[in-house]
Amino acid sequence: MRYWKNRNKRVSGAQTGLIWLCLLALSMAAAEATADTITVRNASTRLADKLYLVNADIDVSLTHTALEALENGVALTVVINFEIRRVRQFLWNELVAELEGKRRLSFHPLSNQYLVDDLNAGATSTFRSLREALQALGQVRDFPLIDAYLLEQDERYVLQLGAYLDIESLPTPLRVLAYLNPDWHLSSEWYEYPLKR
Repeated sequence: MRYWKNRNKRVSGAQTGLIWLCLLALSMAAAEATADTITVRNASTRLADKLYLVNADIDVSLTHTALEALENGVALTVVINFEIRRVRQFLWNELVAELEGKRRLSFHPLSNQYLVDDLNAGATSTFRSLREALQALGQVRDFPLIDAYLLEQDERYVLQLGAYLDIESLPTPLRVLAYLNPDWHLSSEWYEYPLKR
């Protein structure tokens, strides 16, 4: 049996494998802990002037690492994915349309205010507290989804909604580190809601 020395202790190959397995489990647990820091709480759709609109509430919680970057001038972008799928009985649901909404959160230390930019609508809102800014970041109201004429009358459709922190929007030096650090991998599970006519 082969051994290697570490501070006058002898560790077997089997023990080394067990140590690596424990380290892998701990790193996976850390990734799992940060994976649910964005949660889609609810979503609903309505038809107005032959256009489907969606409302949703998404809870966004920042890890310590992301919060520290925000307070040091790094803007954070959250992408909200909308997928419309046709329900099929014996096959997987067919993707009909895919859209994304982008919101950017930034902090201005001189005014001590948080800004939320709706990058789709070109609108900016200002908040005095991080809690208010995060609430606005995840509040989707009357987002234009799809024209009703693009959907067949006799078919059933569902909306799938998910959100994640966009690592690609980070400054290049930080982006490289973010790919390796699970604290930056913030995303939600998919939320499904029937598209009501």
